[in-house]
Amino acid sequence: MNESLKMQLELTCNLIQKGVKPMSFFPIQKRYKKEVINMISPLTDLYFHFEKLSNDWLAVYVYKNNIVKYLIKKLPEEPKTASEHAYLGLLLGYDIDSICKYISENCKL
Repeated sequence: MNESLKMQLELTCNLIQKGVKPMSFFPIQKRYKKEVINMISPLTDLYFHFEKLSNDWLAVYVYKNNIVKYLIKKLPEEPKTASEHAYLGLLLGYDIDSICKYISENCKL
């Protein structure tokens, strides 16, 4: 795994541990799955899981509260409605003003 991806994973875990973000996710190549597991597993206050994106790619989801896994499963593959965008924005730690601005500029209300 390259240094950029390692740094991104470390920063993501740090932000979630400190409560700055409730969760995060990003794509990784399947070949890096074991390295990601080895990096996150020692962080006993974090949970994570993988979802298949394609034959060679996975999404790794990292979160502090295990209930978030249930919420992730309810996410649409591609948010279309204002409420779906708000739901995703809140899970990713965006502030309500930024979410409202995005919705007003990009969603049909």
